[in-house]
Amino acid sequence: LLGTHQGGFSRFRLDATAALRPGERNVLVVRTDNTKPAVGTTTADTLPLNGDFFVHGGLYRPVSLIATDAVHIDMLDAGGPGVYATTTAVTGARADIGLTVKLRNDGARAMPLRIVTLLVDAAGTVAAEASRSIAVAAMTNANARSSLSVANPHLWQGVADPYLYRLVVEVRGPDGLMLDRVEQPYGIRTMRFDAAKGFFLNGKSYPLRGVGYHQDREGKGWAISPADVEQDVAILREMGANSIRLTHYQHGQTIHDLADKYGLIVWDEIPLVSQWTLGGKKNASAGLLADARQQLTEEIRQNGNHASVANWGIANE
Repeated sequence: LLGTHQGGFSRFRLDATAALRPGERNVLVVRTDNTKPAVGTTTADTLPLNGDFFVHGGLYRPVSLIATDAVHIDMLDAGGPGVYATTTAVTGARADIGLTVKLRNDGARAMPLRIVTLLVDAAGTVAAEASRSIAVAAMTNANARSSLSVANPHLWQGVADPYLYRLVVEVRGPDGLMLDRVEQPYGIRTMRFDAAKGFFLNGKSYPLRGVGYHQDREGKGWAISPADVEQDVAILREMGANSIRLTHYQHGQTIHDLADKYGLIVWDEIPLVSQWTLGGKKNASAGLLADARQQLTEEIRQNGNHASVANWGIANE
């Protein structure tokens, strides 16, 4: 048994190293459990407990086997990329980006590393670069923190100009050889909500007009393809939408990537919907609270680098 995961929407990873048999046939068996939650069932502490929508079962998102060097960017941080970037300040002439790279050394000895971070613009030119050295002890994790300063940044401006850079992080060993590499789109922007004046993008009022979007299609349920999602987004854009609320659970990567690409503001949320407790209780069990916290943590880790995401919803509506 490699492990278990409570929740049907967020990415999760398990380390299969010890179970794999090199040179032999390996079979991965994934068991899914869509038991309706009730007191005493296997899903009693797993959200959602109910829904005002169809809660489908089964395995409907991709499964991957990923091989890494013994020293690598951490794969087990709540399903996140292990690379986290936050725009901390923006002016017309400069943007500052704070970075954290989570590292893992599964080797038998300490390893001195050089972490190189690049921000590459749409033309392929390096707009900013940072490098730092760090030693990671054997069988431990470590965080490498650095920052980028971008001159004359091209901002991500929603549907009008959804400009994206590429954020590249390279982990190099003492001999200069690359041990790991992560690359992601990255948009430079600031967002804020004002109780009286609404939503602001890059310091300017930006009224949100959009829809609530489910990950389903007639005849397919939740087993939709990336092409299905692209078609839906094309319809939303034709309608004039500039925002999407991803109802009522964490959606996959395709919709987030398309929102980044086309400048759609995203409201993400976890599947706390319709019902909060079982057995008529007024307060949620410790297990349900832990599951809500886990799913929210996973949602933030996995989608925090997306330029499009403006809000983390802890519950339906």
